[in-house]
Amino acid sequence: MDIGGFHMLVVDEVALVSTHSAVIQATSQAIQSTGGLSAPFAGDKVLAFWNVRSARSDHASRCVAAAQELLQATKKLGLNVRLACTGGPASFGPMGTKTQRAFTVVGPCVP
Repeated sequence: MDIGGFHMLVVDEVALVSTHSAVIQATSQAIQSTGGLSAPFAGDKVLAFWNVRSARSDHASRCVAAAQELLQATKKLGLNVRLACTGGPASFGPMGTKTQRAFTVVGPCVP
């Protein structure tokens, strides 16, 4: 997910944090309600994935359902978001350096 023009939407810090928190809450809800996981948030960017903890034949439709839920939630907030759903083989787990690691997913299907 990417929020179009997010850096220009809010000019004061309190409103920025409030808007960001509302978006992250809506995003987390949409991902979790469809059985997905997400990598750590990076600003307004979110990477979510399904079919990680257990194989599910409906992982693609779960991703689309989360996207639809998120589109509805962000529309209510007056935001324009860009979403992409992709699929394919990927590796997941804690990755990074010796001093900084995070759970994420990498592979040819990951944007």
